[in-house]
Amino acid sequence: MTTPESKASDVVRIEACRHNSRIFRNNNGACKDPNSGRLIRYGLANESKKLNSVFKSGDFIGVTPVVITQDMVGSTIGVFTNIEVKAEGKVPAAITASKREGSREWAQLQFINLIKKFGGFAGFASNADHVAEILNDDRFKTKRG
Repeated sequence: MTTPESKASDVVRIEACRHNSRIFRNNNGACKDPNSGRLIRYGLANESKKLNSVFKSGDFIGVTPVVITQDMVGSTIGVFTNIEVKAEGKVPAAITASKREGSREWAQLQFINLIKKFGGFAGFASNADHVAEILNDDRFKTKRG
């Protein structure tokens, strides 16, 4: 059975490709090693419980090509891309919830803001329009590679 978030994930993947972006599923979590009993954390920015309570990386991580102008004419660089998928209609709720410090959405927004601060593409998405809005960032009004 397909969940609403799974359906939104399919739409996000397709739309990201239309923008020449390459994104990959970023599973996050932790499990115990049955041999050592050690806790193993996996996923980007999931190095500790403390870090994960402040920064939660998105469902999809990747790179989006951008052609640089003037001093680097013709060069294409890869811009870090982070997309957090929400079920259709849940993005406004996620943005509202992100205002509650300590909530899952708040930690996701902290990561989104960090990526944007350092020049990357990032945001919440549940449909093609959301992905287009994230990847058509006003900072990059150049032709994509």
